[in-house]
Amino acid sequence: MQKIDLARAKLHLRMAEDDVEEDLLIEGWIAAAYLAIEGKIFSKLYEGEAEIPEGRTGVVIDEVIHAAAQLILGHLYVNREEVAPGQAATIPMGAEWLLLPYVDTSKGF
Repeated sequence: MQKIDLARAKLHLRMAEDDVEEDLLIEGWIAAAYLAIEGKIFSKLYEGEAEIPEGRTGVVIDEVIHAAAQLILGHLYVNREEVAPGQAATIPMGAEWLLLPYVDTSKGF
C-alpha cells in the first residue's frame, strides 16, 4: 500500500483540496510521520512485499500504519510546537498505541 498522498492528508485535516498555502508543510509532515513510525517500530516501511530487498525484513504499509501516520500528521498540523500554549507538559501522541503491534522487541526498546 502506498504512503498517504497530499489529497488524503488534506481530507484527514479537513482542508479544501484547492487550499495550497500549506501544501509544502503538509508534504514534509507526511514524510516525517512515516520516518517517526519507522523509528518507533525499529523497522523500515515498504509500500509492498515486492519492495523488500532479499534478505531484509520490514513492515508493509497497511491501514493501521496509515491511521498512525494520519494521527501524527494531525498532531503536527494542530500542534506546531511540542508544548501547547499555556501548558507545561508535552502533548501525548495517540499514534504510539497503534504502532505497538509492529514493535520488534528483539531489536531493543
